[in-house]
Order: sequence, then C-alpha cells, then structure tokens
Amino acid sequence: ADALTFIRTTPLAQWLGFVEPSWDSRGPLRLSGELHVPLGAAAHELAVRLRADLDGVDLDMPGYRLALSDLAGSFRYRYPFEVDASNVRGVLFDEPVTLGARSDRQRVHILIDGQARPADLWQIIDVPDPGLARGTFPYQADLAVAVSDERVTELTVSSSLEGLVQGLRS
Repeated sequence: ADALTFIRTTPLAQWLGFVEPSWDSRGPLRLSGELHVPLGAAAHELAVRLRADLDGVDLDMPGYRLALSDLAGSFRYRYPFEVDASNVRGVLFDEPVTLGARSDRQRVHILIDGQARPADLWQIIDVPDPGLARGTFPYQADLAVAVSDERVTELTVSSSLEGLVQGLRS
C-alpha cells in the first residue's frame, strides 16, 4: 500500500498532520510495527511504533517544490511525534542524496545532504534563474516541517559553494 494513503486513512492522520494533502508517493515499501491500544482504566498508554522500509519510493512535495525519487532505506515513527531515519538514499535535482529525519515537539526535520545547481535553488524559491552562476555544489539542508499551525515550516541550507562558478550569461 501507498504510505501516504495509509497515513491519511488511519488514526496516524491526527498525529502526522504535517503530511500535506498535496504530497504524493509511489513505489514499493514495507510497513511493520507494533500497536498497543488501552482498553481499560488500568491499561497501559497507547503505543505505536512503525517502520517503513523504502525500496525505490518517489515522494513529491509540491508545496516545497521538491520531488524526491528512488528512495531506499528505513524511516521509523513512534507515537506521538517521534520520526527517525538515517542513511536513506535517493535522488533530488537529478543528483544522489542522503536523507535523515529527526523530530521534536514543534517540527519534523528532513535532513538532506547532496549536490545542486543554482537553477535548483531558484526553483525552490519560485524565482526565474538569472543565470549569474553555474556549476554543481554540495549542500546540507534541514527542511523543518511544522507539526502544528502555531509554527511555520523552515528551510535552512548551508554550502561551501565549492564548484560554483560566477559569470554573466553570454
């Protein structure tokens, strides 16, 4: 089953509300986990632990102008807000990337380590590329997706800009 459909059609939707309606995913994944539901006054608290093993999954997040493809690796979720992943491989901007994830009570952080071109960054901020630079450069990004309406999603990108060449269009 599609991971986003699973999230949207189960009680996970209330705990993973940061998953936007416009997001789309396709590709093979395997879900496994544990669910403990309290049935009486002396019962333990609700406990949910899930693991998603991705094997060539594509994830389109149009609101952020990001389309990840060929994702392979594992993400873990623990009720209510804990998301964790490391060393997930994929493709972004037609370049290989390594992804991770972590969370706190305000945001889920999608951590990306990869390569990009200037046009890719202009695309994210929805501005035409002025053609002032060319080349491919390394970057590390933290897409901090807000888990509640009281916070805003933030994107932080850092780079040495090594490989970037300045120049005007000819």
